[in-house]
Amino acid sequence: MFKVSRWTTIVLALLICAGVLWAGGQKDQPQKAETKPAKEGFDWTAYSGATMRIIHPSYPYIRVVEPLIPEFEALTGIKIDMEILPETAMRQKLTIEMVAKNPDIDAFPSMVTQEGLKYYEAGWYEPLEKYPKNADITDPDYDFADFTPTALDVAKVKGVLIGIPQISNTQMFYYRKDLFQKAGVTADTLEQLEATAKKLTGMEPDFYGITLRGRAAAATSQWSSFLYSMGGQWLNDDGSPAMNSPEAIKAFDLYGRLVREYAPPGSLNNTWQQCLPIFTNGKAAMYIDGAVFSGTATNPEESKVAEHVGFGPFPKGPAGSRPFINNWVWSMSPYSDNKEVAWYFIQWATSKEIDKKVAVSGIAPTRKSTWEYDGFINTGFPAEHPDYLNALRTNLMNAHPYQSPPVIPVNDFRDIVGQVIVVAIQGGDIKKAADEANGRLVELLKKY
Repeated sequence: MFKVSRWTTIVLALLICAGVLWAGGQKDQPQKAETKPAKEGFDWTAYSGATMRIIHPSYPYIRVVEPLIPEFEALTGIKIDMEILPETAMRQKLTIEMVAKNPDIDAFPSMVTQEGLKYYEAGWYEPLEKYPKNADITDPDYDFADFTPTALDVAKVKGVLIGIPQISNTQMFYYRKDLFQKAGVTADTLEQLEATAKKLTGMEPDFYGITLRGRAAAATSQWSSFLYSMGGQWLNDDGSPAMNSPEAIKAFDLYGRLVREYAPPGSLNNTWQQCLPIFTNGKAAMYIDGAVFSGTATNPEESKVAEHVGFGPFPKGPAGSRPFINNWVWSMSPYSDNKEVAWYFIQWATSKEIDKKVAVSGIAPTRKSTWEYDGFINTGFPAEHPDYLNALRTNLMNAHPYQSPPVIPVNDFRDIVGQVIVVAIQGGDIKKAADEANGRLVELLKKY
């Protein structure tokens, strides 16, 4: 397990290196490709005729990359068979495929801060250190050293590189600038956040002060920033669960009250798939979730309030502003029959060119060169929304590494904690629920 102090150092290194501080159902089995000798220079067509299979969750990154896949297919002659599913369904399907050691799955994305330890211990990751070092299968322009230190560190489990960074992500505070100005409110602290949510709820018919995830386990990642900002942790120093600490109780209480009193009815069923449209359709004044949704929130074709969206750091609690940080990475199946083919796709999908296109869409980049790219800093999304870059910089500076508990049974742990969040939203006895949950977590971790 990483120490928080180490993560703070790493995040600062990212900001300095990046220049932020100065910038402000099973398908047909894929064909197994035969290795061909490299031509003069790098041969992108070495595996022409091969097919590789990918399972991917539906979220903003893939909405940028998927339309570009025909370019990869034209460049390489490799056919991509990609199945895009909701995040939970994707993980469920991937688990079935991995347990069966299915050689059909070649590449998949992984959120290391959530399932990294579990997948690593299960042997579901192909170690990737050797691939970028192999000149026979890696474009000399790939420049592996260009990735930021934090992006690469979050892509490792127990020091082993198990993925290549897709995105850097932290939490973002989205708000309606027009309504904040009209009402004369702010939300720099968690106390102010609640006061503002109360004041703006009902200012228009069917309008709410805030929208937050409420669906049990799906809410735990966003709740984690409330936990950290209250001064709490998932685990005590001895590795035991800390979900009934005074700080955790305060985080459950505030989060539950915000959803219960100032969010739309039915929020117990909401994940980001429901919360984001509530905000972009103009039904809530504030929204707290991943920074990855910044582009959608400000896109006039997808957001009715695009011109009024503002960005801010996560509100300060007793322990300051401590939002989570997490990265999605491209991982490779150890059971794949097409590892070199998969590497061709992964290096293309994480190249400088693709990272720039992803960043310009409003998703935090993973490469140092992109942070210095004029099209990103001065003419891209940050130039149009300078408060986005400022908030992103501040959130990365203050970030805590875990959006999910750093344990092997992460899903079971989140399920148990999610039930306490539900009790809090329903106005139940939080202390009792937290005590019971912590006892169950103690028993859970004894099995591992």
